[in-house]
Order: sequence, then structure tokens, then C-alpha cells
Amino acid sequence: DQPEALNTDIEITNGIENIQNGSAELLISGGTSPYSVVWSNGEENVLFIGDLSAGVYTANITDANNCTGLETFEIEIISSIDDVNDIA
Repeated sequence: DQPEALNTDIEITNGIENIQNGSAELLISGGTSPYSVVWSNGEENVLFIGDLSAGVYTANITDANNCTGLETFEIEIISSIDDVNDIA
């Protein structure tokens, strides 16, 4: 039997100016574990990265069968709590 297709998704939290930077959590399903993850900020083999400044980031995912996934996302730094509520 073939394994389920490798599926990935990303959950991001934008930062708030002078309060916190952004973060991202990678969600992986299907494919065959173990998974290799390489983030564009240099982190490897973790599902959560934090302390992200504003910008575009990627996560490259490879499973044990060399199936690959790519997630690209943007972190924004919002100027106030009110702006965060407007986006949500």
C-alpha cells in the first residue's frame, strides 16, 4: 500500500510592534515519518519557530520516502493590538 500523500500547512502568528515578534508552526500529515524540516531562517527539524521579524519565510519538508512539501508564508509586525484584531 502507498502511504497517504504528504500534506503540510502552516499556522502563523504575526508580531506586535515593541511587544513580540512573529512565529510559525508547521503541521504535517500523511507521508512517511520521520520528516526532515529546513526553515529559511536556518532552523532544522523543529515544527515551531519563533522570534521572527517581518518578512517572507519558507519551510522545506521531506519525508522518509523523499516526498517533499514547501510552505511559504509572510510574517507581519502589526503596530498595535487594534490592528491585530482588524486582521483576525
